[in-house]
Amino acid sequence: MFPVEFNKGSKALVVTGTKQAVLWHHRYGHLHSKGLKVLSTKEMVLGLPEVGEFEVCEGCLYGKQTRASFPTGKAWRAGKILELLHADLCGPMSTSSLGGTKGLPDSFWSEAIATAVYVLNISPTRAVQDVTPFEAWRGKKPRVGHLWVFGCIAYALVNLRTKLEEKSEKFIFIGYSHQSKAYRLYNPTKKNSGD
Repeated sequence: MFPVEFNKGSKALVVTGTKQAVLWHHRYGHLHSKGLKVLSTKEMVLGLPEVGEFEVCEGCLYGKQTRASFPTGKAWRAGKILELLHADLCGPMSTSSLGGTKGLPDSFWSEAIATAVYVLNISPTRAVQDVTPFEAWRGKKPRVGHLWVFGCIAYALVNLRTKLEEKSEKFIFIGYSHQSKAYRLYNPTKKNSGD
């Protein structure tokens, strides 16, 4: 263990400007700048600061290439909640995830999908104008100050320990709990996860 010295003149690091925009871009799972601006200017969520322009990140260049859209024509829109559902089906997966279910080569695929769905539900969409899907479903604006970047390092307090043991352990953030206001964390040393 190493002693940590704090002095009264210490200052916190604050992310500002372009760096703040990029941080929120990552927290929102690489949501485009227009989407972040809509969330901020229309105050569709609580806790999101005003976000400026930022350069397209390399991950977006690799991961967001698209095909031409379907021809436009007569579209049918749902009139009430759950009247119209869309689903993408891709068949059985061949690789096991952390929970033992079959999935993508990355063992965190199911956690990544759950986190992506969570973030999409608090993002702007054309399906519901000027509100997020979360607000359309629950009737209140979502708070977003708790968002973290998927895969970032996180430290969790160790409850059961002796006096001389470390007070926290290093984990990897893999999503948000479905049962409580907790984060899902992966312990790379013990190779397990939990809320």
